Amino acid sequence: MKRLSILAPLAIGAALLFPELAQAQDETDSTVTTPDTRPRIIVTGDAEVHVVPDEVVLRIGIETVDMDLVKAKTENDNAVRAVLALARGMGIDDTDVDTDYISIAPKYEWQDDSNVFVGYAVKNTMAVTLDQVDKFEQFLMSAIQSDVNRVHGIEFRTTKLREHRDRARAMAIQAAREKAIALAKELDQTVGLPLLIDDGGSGWSSAYNAWWDEAPQLAQNVAVVAGGGLESSPESTLAPGQIAVRAKITVSFQLLPTR
Repeated sequence: MKRLSILAPLAIGAALLFPELAQAQDETDSTVTTPDTRPRIIVTGDAEVHVVPDEVVLRIGIETVDMDLVKAKTENDNAVRAVLALARGMGIDDTDVDTDYISIAPKYEWQDDSNVFVGYAVKNTMAVTLDQVDKFEQFLMSAIQSDVNRVHGIEFRTTKLREHRDRARAMAIQAAREKAIALAKELDQTVGLPLLIDDGGSGWSSAYNAWWDEAPQLAQNVAVVAGGGLESSPESTLAPGQIAVRAKITVSFQLLPTR
């Protein structure tokens, strides 16, 4: 009982010394969030912009196998140097050639119901970026002739992706507004101010094998190849087509009665 009699005066004293705290507590307790009950319509707009690719990224791999580890590594190094020399000879800058992956490990094969050691495998994956798409096929064929024995992926893309994304988003918003107006009209309503805008995603997508002995993975924000883009020479089997840059925007508009 004595403790309660001591605490009560302390609480009263604190309120007298800091009246703004007591007032803030009262205001907080009295604040009630009112749900937004305004009529609304929620629509989604989609847009797609097709552009011609101006850049291609080629991921190539070199695998060498030998019972002698040093020999396997030396052969792999020589093949990599040949690819680097090929890139320089075609005017590709050294900064546009990167090593993506390297592995050195014993290799086994299933033979006669058992795993048999067949040598040491040295694997090297390189990513080569070409800013001249028309040189892609020439480079690929020359690389294959210089001991490249894996093609892990090919990406056709645009260096102006941000510009095309912005354009696709603007088109998607316009599509959402037009859809909202058309739907509201059928209900004898008009569309008011937007209450919420949600960017449902924009970009491009591509499937390719990025690593050794793995299933293809989807990479977000990568453009897919469609038909009807760059022209190919009569001898070429390359058809890069066009890149589709997509956007999806969801907008919530206020619904107003028709005047």
